[in-house]
Order: sequence, then structure tokens, then C-alpha cells
Amino acid sequence: WTYDPLQAANARFNICKLGVIVRRFYVNYYGELTDAINYGMPTDRFEAEWWIKSKLVEMRISGQHTCPSLDRILSMGGRPATKTERLEGYSVLRECNLTESSPLVLVEIPEDLNALRGKNNLLMEWRLKLREVFEHYVNREGYIVAELITSQETGGKRLFYLLWRGEVERLLEGEVPWRSKGLHSTM
Repeated sequence: WTYDPLQAANARFNICKLGVIVRRFYVNYYGELTDAINYGMPTDRFEAEWWIKSKLVEMRISGQHTCPSLDRILSMGGRPATKTERLEGYSVLRECNLTESSPLVLVEIPEDLNALRGKNNLLMEWRLKLREVFEHYVNREGYIVAELITSQETGGKRLFYLLWRGEVERLLEGEVPWRSKGLHSTM
């Protein structure tokens, strides 16, 4: 199935609860929709892969697998591909970096997409900039969307997709660097 990568509630449910992974991003997947929620916005989507017999899914559903902290990922060499700032109560996406080569890349998404719906220019800016980021890292460079990280900070909550350049088999077995005590040399 597909879901809107900017919709934090769907991302949290799909990744954190069900244990899906994402290896494909689609630009304007459904074309133009005229309903109240999607009117005037591109329908960019992630394709969710749910490997229901995997260790990852088993651990997620049973609550054994929790997302790493932002500090943990940064301490392991994770690099942000986006730069945001708070402006008038909203997160604004200022910069995107398409040159990161770290095996762990962080991509921030809006904490509340619905709050941006009345700010179409701001919402469109998020969509178009993150479109470039997801096309580059997921579609071209082969990163896997592996986690959704929440960071509580002054001014509000921040949400980051953790993109990992690693073996899908290791991810599905739950054998990822951020779950171990040390770093794997094949990260």
C-alpha cells in the first residue's frame, strides 16, 4: 500500500507500530485529487512493504523494538539532510542536502501536516523540497526508510525519518547498528 510521507500519524502507525519499511517513493502517485484534504496538492507517496513474517515486524507488533533517540543516531554519525526552523509556530523547511554519504541520513517532516493545510505555500514548499530528498536518497541512492524518530525539543516536537543504506535482510532481522551496543563495520 502507499501512504503520504508527510503525514506523521500514518508514518508512526506504519513504521513504528506495524514495522513496515520503505524502499520506493512515487511522485504524484494518484494525480490530482479534488477532495478537501488533497485539493491542489501533489499526491506524493511512499510504498509500504510489510514483511509480516520478519523479525522486525514481530518485534514492532510485540513492542520489543523501540525507535532510537535522535541523539543516538547523531552520535553514530547520522547526518541530517534537511534544515528547519520555527517561524510563527510552524516548522519551515529551509534547506535540503543531497550530498550526504553517511549510511544514516535523517529527514525531518512536519509534526502536524493538518496544521499546514491553511498555509498552502508552506505546505507546498515542504512537499516539493522533500520530493527531491526522497527521490534522491530512496529512489536513486537505495536508502531504506527504517525508522521514525521523535525528538521533544523547546518549541515543539520534531519528527525524522531515519534512512539507512544497509542490507534489507539485516533490517528485517532487526540487526541494525542502532540496536547494538557497538557499531557494525558493515553499517
